[in-house]
Amino acid sequence: MNEFDFIERLRSQTQSRKHSTRILTGIGDDAAIISESAGRDLIVTTDLLIEDVDFHRRATPLQGPDLTVLLRVDPEVGLGRAAGDDRFESEGVELQRAVAEAYEEIATIAADRVVAVDASGSVEEVHARILEVVRSRSA
Repeated sequence: MNEFDFIERLRSQTQSRKHSTRILTGIGDDAAIISESAGRDLIVTTDLLIEDVDFHRRATPLQGPDLTVLLRVDPEVGLGRAAGDDRFESEGVELQRAVAEAYEEIATIAADRVVAVDASGSVEEVHARILEVVRSRSA
């Protein structure tokens, strides 16, 4: 069974029986949208690329960014800067801390391209720090 046969099989099973009303959209090519709770949706996706099946490294070398700037700021300070009541901000400081930790892990793993910049201070100060990093990397 290939990928498209598998997707069609899942799609027909979902449509042929009474499925959860929580499934808002799906099953698409590789994702579905599920209603997690009131006013909150969850996008579920799985996709897999297999070398020498979906791509050939010699023909399509893996590309990535040369530089990623991680703006490092205390989550409580970041929440204080948020304008409005976005769903992400309304999750509270614990989620903000968890996301910050995840980005710090990425920065450690990809230290060759991820540069953390102190994002405390004014917009102008942070902008100057970012420009300094970008200029040093492009020199």
